[in-house]
Amino acid sequence: MKIFLERVAHTILQTDGDQLDKICVVMPNRRAGLFLRKHIATLANRTVWAPDFHAVDDFYARISELTLADPVVIDFELYEIHRRIEKEKAQPFGEFIKWGHVLQTDFSDIDAHLVDARSIFGYLTEVKVIEKWNLAPDGLTVAVRDYLRFYSSLYEYYQQLAENLAATGSAWPGRMYRFAAENITEIAEALPWSKIYFAGFNALTTAEEVVMKYLIEEGKATLLPDADRYYLDDPRQEAGTFLRKQMRLFGKEYFEASSDCFADAPPEKIQVHGVAGISGQAVHAATLLQQWLAASQTTDAAGQMAVVLADEQLMMPVLNALPENLSAFNVTMGYPLISTPQYSFLVYLLKMHENKKRFETTTQSASQGFHYNDVLRLLQHPLTAQVFDPAWLVGAIRKSNQTFYSPAEIMSLAEQIPKEVLDVSDKSLQLIRLIFGAIGDEPAKMLAAAGDIVNFFRNHYKTTEKQQPGIFELQLEYLFNIALLLTRINDLNARYGTIDSIKSLREVFTAIARTQRLPFSGEPLRGAQVMGLLETRSLGFEKVILLGANEGKLPAAKSNDSYIPADIRAEYKLPTATQKAAVYAYHFYRLLCGAQEVHILYDTNQDSDTKEQSRFIRQIVHELPRYNPAITIEEAIATAPPPSAGSDRVIEVQKTENVMAQLTAKASRGLSPTSLNDYRKCGLRFYLKNIAALKEPDEVQETIDYRIIGNIVHFVLEKLYTFVKGKQLIASDIVNLQPQVEIVIQEALIKDYQHGQVQWGRNKLLLEVIRKFIDDFLLTEIKLLTAQPEALQVIGLEKKVALDVEIPDREKMAKIHGVIDRIDRLDGMIRIIDYKTGNVSGASELRIKSWEDLWQGDKHDKVFQVLLYAWLYTKTGHHSGGDFQAGIISMRKLSLCMLSFGLNTEGRKYDSALDEEKLEAFETYLLDLLDELFDETIPFSQTSIVETCKTCIYKELCRR
Repeated sequence: MKIFLERVAHTILQTDGDQLDKICVVMPNRRAGLFLRKHIATLANRTVWAPDFHAVDDFYARISELTLADPVVIDFELYEIHRRIEKEKAQPFGEFIKWGHVLQTDFSDIDAHLVDARSIFGYLTEVKVIEKWNLAPDGLTVAVRDYLRFYSSLYEYYQQLAENLAATGSAWPGRMYRFAAENITEIAEALPWSKIYFAGFNALTTAEEVVMKYLIEEGKATLLPDADRYYLDDPRQEAGTFLRKQMRLFGKEYFEASSDCFADAPPEKIQVHGVAGISGQAVHAATLLQQWLAASQTTDAAGQMAVVLADEQLMMPVLNALPENLSAFNVTMGYPLISTPQYSFLVYLLKMHENKKRFETTTQSASQGFHYNDVLRLLQHPLTAQVFDPAWLVGAIRKSNQTFYSPAEIMSLAEQIPKEVLDVSDKSLQLIRLIFGAIGDEPAKMLAAAGDIVNFFRNHYKTTEKQQPGIFELQLEYLFNIALLLTRINDLNARYGTIDSIKSLREVFTAIARTQRLPFSGEPLRGAQVMGLLETRSLGFEKVILLGANEGKLPAAKSNDSYIPADIRAEYKLPTATQKAAVYAYHFYRLLCGAQEVHILYDTNQDSDTKEQSRFIRQIVHELPRYNPAITIEEAIATAPPPSAGSDRVIEVQKTENVMAQLTAKASRGLSPTSLNDYRKCGLRFYLKNIAALKEPDEVQETIDYRIIGNIVHFVLEKLYTFVKGKQLIASDIVNLQPQVEIVIQEALIKDYQHGQVQWGRNKLLLEVIRKFIDDFLLTEIKLLTAQPEALQVIGLEKKVALDVEIPDREKMAKIHGVIDRIDRLDGMIRIIDYKTGNVSGASELRIKSWEDLWQGDKHDKVFQVLLYAWLYTKTGHHSGGDFQAGIISMRKLSLCMLSFGLNTEGRKYDSALDEEKLEAFETYLLDLLDELFDETIPFSQTSIVETCKTCIYKELCRR
């Protein structure tokens, strides 16, 4: 069965073969014209004059003699109108441009469908007035009045924009169509062709219908629709919605030759594949292409293959996955400029300078500089890495708690980079200076700086290209288009002067870049075609792979990019979501028509927003076999093979000779309560942290974290109580410490948070929390000593204790060490105290029913810690004898006083007194724990208690 373009070529040659130079062929897009030209040349089999081929927009630009206006210029023109209408209430250009594009689309729709603009905007205003109507005694608010005034001014926007563009001989697309429809009588008389063929059209605007109908009735044009009986004759098939309308408008005779491909020449194979993820679909498509190429008998077999993308995000994964033996392929979609690294680099640059201004405003300081996150984002960008290794500079910033950096501070840091890492005379410093220089707040200067950076990279790439040809060829193409965009914005801003801030500049740059696509070079008539669904119009292929066939992509999800609600659009016969879905349905079915083998892929990824397969798939599965029982559709889910090691298997590290040597070395340096608690909770965590020494990467502490809070509180209490250590305290002793609190807190900040900002935001609040912890603690002590003078004596502060322990039967020694926050004597009872600034639920966390409870590694970590401190205190000879206590003081629950360790006795109560018997029992447990730790036959195993993993820094590594 001949494909549509072959039938068109045959018809044209048969009807007007002797006067091809006098005819015009109008098609939905230019690519269809290229393929039709090829078919005419092939069928003519002789040298002939080619007809005039026009894509539909080009045709209407020619007959209307209007120039298609640049959408970006329209944005600037619209903003000028906006400023004239709104005056002092006008929005910044960066905000306006976000909805200016929407106005453009609505204006074009109105004109293309010959709608009276005054009527529809008046109707829309009345609807909005009714929506906001209320009986409130105060009437409408200022915001509501501004809202209604905006809608009432839409016609003025439309009228003024049309007049401004008309003065330059240009128009938006719909206005060109409208001009042609309203002046078709005069236009028809001046047409240079004897006949016009309108080939392959589906959905027509009202203006197109008027033009085509007039030309057909005058005998100056004919219609060649691309239709199939399957969806044309069945009124329930949405794919034929617009063709049935054409049939009523232009006459049934134009549709008599329509194909019936699903009956006469159905696809030999239709397979539906559910594949997880974008990359999974790309790999699956590449596998199918590889199989087709291997089975092909001809050298041009790839020319009959098409990879069609319903989701443009699939383009780069598909291109990266294409088989190496696919010698020729053509990409029709164009690459989005916003997907290039050069675009993201400049957006980050603009955002950094924008944030600098924003932080200066919000913190009421003009000397803040660049936020460290913005600095790191640019230093770690792939473009920066193409020039120099930023690791040293990134590390220096991460190790500091400085939140903001001035340009001078960044350059000072850069000049400290060791010469073996970066030669200070290297051009790398030039790039750092360009990125982080003091540019100022003027958009023109920012544009110039961005241009300088583009030129820097262009020169760098060209230099590298001389040494390694081809390595940066694509990057140079990206830079060329970025440079064009920057020049365009600069010229328009010089003309209109509407960009008044770096924020507006970024928003304009982003808005325009989103409309830009970089064309791929290649021979469009050779090799496999990689294209979007709408680009398949009028084309036909023997083998088709359709990717991204998920609901929301095929058809596209409903869009709210219009100021005209759906009900009003329907009333005025403007396109609605239903009609747009019908367009997708048409292209879907005609893509299948004439193909021999079709593979439809959809994403099964549960994390995807569009994991449901397209409803078009369900339609063909249920309907095509009824239409033709010879059609079979196979469905399958492509599942990834299970991992070689089951995900439920516990991860283990065997205690090899090397591991044991590292463990012994660690033990000789010292095992702290924290490290031993790590082992109690999870052997693998202990190994990763203490043996493998895998640590969290250095991060800038932008906000005071729990560790810093704890360090500051411990430091302040140690410093304060040093003044009264050893004394039998009375309330006035603590009162006298209160004036020193702020001084010591500032000293602690210099020690633990030297470059951090604490003057505003979350840090300011956290600093107040720290002050409250200290103040409340002192007040609690004052209250105690007021009731019991001289009942309290502080004996030790931040006391370091350490002991070398022999492990029986292992011939090993382990140093156990720790720091006791406070040792005091209250009413004659010695107390070993650990401060806690984190959450403590209550006394239950310090209690156990029996010593066996300690073997529950996921629990009782606080019990283990305070008992280990108490044991070390006595074993190192600091306790002369008698009962004593060990526990914690929670800064969040000071009303509970000290929460003491307690052991259940006789099932009735918890005994908090520590004596020799209890410490011996704990020592037995500790030695057994150390014996297990050094047992070579017991590997470091991942805990089976998943709850323990929630706060573990290694949970991603362990797949928890």
